Amino acid sequence: GPDAAAYDAASHLVLVIDHSGGDVTLIEAGTHKVVDTIAVGGELEEAVVDGHGRAFVNVESKNEIAVLDLANRTVATRYSLPGCDGPTGLGYDAKDGLLIAACDGTTVLVSAATGKVVDTLATGAGADGVAYDRARRLAFIPAGRDGMLSVIAIAGGHGRIVQRLETHKSARTIGIDERSGRLYLPSADYLPAVGGARPQVKPGSFRLLVVAP
Repeated sequence: GPDAAAYDAASHLVLVIDHSGGDVTLIEAGTHKVVDTIAVGGELEEAVVDGHGRAFVNVESKNEIAVLDLANRTVATRYSLPGCDGPTGLGYDAKDGLLIAACDGTTVLVSAATGKVVDTLATGAGADGVAYDRARRLAFIPAGRDGMLSVIAIAGGHGRIVQRLETHKSARTIGIDERSGRLYLPSADYLPAVGGARPQVKPGSFRLLVVAP
């Protein structure tokens, strides 16, 4: 059940995040070979790296961030996330050393050094991603159930919401072109749900929303 991947330029490792398996698979970029696996446990979502030998992984089922030591290939510690239900998307602000974790209804800003939650911001239901614009120091949180994109400005070790933009219900993941600052949010219409199953996408309804800076 891989759900995300991240690249650590310092170690030349690709981290593949196994959602249902609870593992992080390490692949050597030069040889394309699996070199190790870190057993984290729980249902894993997104990962970011700090460029100094650590990786951070959202554990959705435990409301925590697992901190990985890439040199020793172990879980170094875990950060509990009070005020965060089901962390999914994750971003990293290197200047202030802040992790940006998207939760269901909120986004928490966490000190990467200590694990302390420094801000809890209301950002809507159904988030499944974070995009971070390093040049403009803006974080973008898409809330798919609410059809809303929250824009968070980061400065002085804290964040504040500076805009809420209507998008489309189901737009819960996001990508960014870091050169232009453009954002891309896939979305679609859904058919009525049957029983307890997930609703199916209505054929031909896929759209890509493009948000300009």
